Amino acid sequence: MPGTTTRGTRATTLRTASLALTCTLAAACSLPGPGADPASTGATGPDGPHAASALAALNAHPREQLKTGGNLTLPLDTFPEQWNVLNIAGADADLATVTSATDPVLYDYSPEGEVTPRADFLAAMPTQAQRDGREVITYDLNPQARWNDGTPIDHRSFESAWRASRSDSGYATASAAGYDDIESVTAGSRPHQVVVTFKEGRAFHPFTDLFAGGLLHPEAAKSPETFNTGFGGTEFHPEWRAGPFTLEQLNPTTKVITFKRNPNWWGAPALLDRVTFQAMEDSATIPAFANGEIDATRVTTRARYEQVAATGRADIRRSQRLTTGVLVFNSHDPALADIRVRRALWQAIDREQWKRVRYEGMEWQERPVGSAMYFSFQPQARDNVPVTFDRDAARATLQDAGYTLGADNLFAKDGQRLSIGYTSFGDDPMTTALDQTLKTQLAAVGVELNVRNVSYQAFQSAMEHKDFGMALLGMGPTTPSPVGSACQLMCSDSPFNISGVGTPELDQRVRTLTDIADPNAQADQINDVEKEWLALFGQLPMANGPDVWAYHPGLANLGPAAFASIHPHWENVGWVAGS
Repeated sequence: MPGTTTRGTRATTLRTASLALTCTLAAACSLPGPGADPASTGATGPDGPHAASALAALNAHPREQLKTGGNLTLPLDTFPEQWNVLNIAGADADLATVTSATDPVLYDYSPEGEVTPRADFLAAMPTQAQRDGREVITYDLNPQARWNDGTPIDHRSFESAWRASRSDSGYATASAAGYDDIESVTAGSRPHQVVVTFKEGRAFHPFTDLFAGGLLHPEAAKSPETFNTGFGGTEFHPEWRAGPFTLEQLNPTTKVITFKRNPNWWGAPALLDRVTFQAMEDSATIPAFANGEIDATRVTTRARYEQVAATGRADIRRSQRLTTGVLVFNSHDPALADIRVRRALWQAIDREQWKRVRYEGMEWQERPVGSAMYFSFQPQARDNVPVTFDRDAARATLQDAGYTLGADNLFAKDGQRLSIGYTSFGDDPMTTALDQTLKTQLAAVGVELNVRNVSYQAFQSAMEHKDFGMALLGMGPTTPSPVGSACQLMCSDSPFNISGVGTPELDQRVRTLTDIADPNAQADQINDVEKEWLALFGQLPMANGPDVWAYHPGLANLGPAAFASIHPHWENVGWVAGS
């Protein structure tokens, strides 16, 4: 989705309360503005403390400069099958995009990740204090905040989200991070106040990650059955939502969902009459953009840039992409069960060559990516990858694992050739180029890679059933802090640990990260834990890259803007007069 990103606390497409995964091309390429030569701009990766702000590309305009009315149609990679963002089956980057226009949002984020309260829901920034040896967070809410059916958004909405998000609740929750540590959620001493009290000796830092993934209408959490199965298909439940837009039409057959201006919204009224989201393959988006069927399309390669530029109606916008492209190695796959095999594959992969293919002709450069917890432009980022590209070392590792190089220049063991399955998603030509790059790199050390390309729509099933050996995914945030996603990504019992690697000892270290109040000390520990987890060779960081979209000229207040893109102000999105 243009200008929004998908990490729950970080997108082919899974999302949690703080972690998001996507099957789109994980590392987008840098592109110049209209009229420039994309091969000669000398673009580089962002650097410095304000680089994200410098790259923010919202086409910002005051509301009074925009016309009231008009429609906006945007593409999705996949069409959500579950409309509850707190449900594990709703861990979907596209769902996060869709519901950001219809659901409560507690916080705004600056491009660098500074957190401030969104006045439509919070009267002030929550406060943190110690009472009777317990951590207490107090929220003062906007007294006008109500669900669409008129139910006040009060302590019951926080309590519902808390009860549904605990790991032992019977609710199919996307993430229990932080919620298992809460003892109670009650009304405060003043009207429109919520008090969250933690269990003795427990805390969660940063506390702004809690409830950032969404509040919950009390009726939506009245039973596990309602929460778990009550939001599938056409059951969007607009009455249990609160945002500047509300549902007008939902058609799973055509994969279209349309929102209209919400008459129950108490904030600044939405400028647009309607916002429509349409799921389609990447190859269909360029013709749809040229024909005016959609108003934006992702620009991930030089070829796509040239196609959108040829329409004469492309306003190119770019920022730092909040996605880490990762190669996931399924440790449950028989060919990849041996950690020595996975280690050898990491040693065989030339990530810098892979990036040269990915960014060919785009003049994009960035520091080597060695983490999925922090982006390469962030000061906390460290290189936590335990090996470097070394073909001789890769061959030696395979020999240590009992494999022998045959006359066909392929490794085998006990008469069985080492053949790795690789699943890729979508029909973009760059996907094919990257598939072939990996195939060639592994062949150079004597490993056969069998590539299977499938539709984006097959992603969810492939992840749920572990129907892949290797796959290129992207990890994207839903809050600026990575701490809430740490266990989702690295804990051995997490459904979002797609690789399946981990240990009980490492799980315990991961679960204590939220206890660390000092952000610098916490970042050091996050890096230490990730370095240990990466040594299990389950997920190899590949690249970040920029976030580039083409828009029809005149669209204002929407576009890539690093962390600020996570929660767009949909009520302010509109068209410049005369466009």
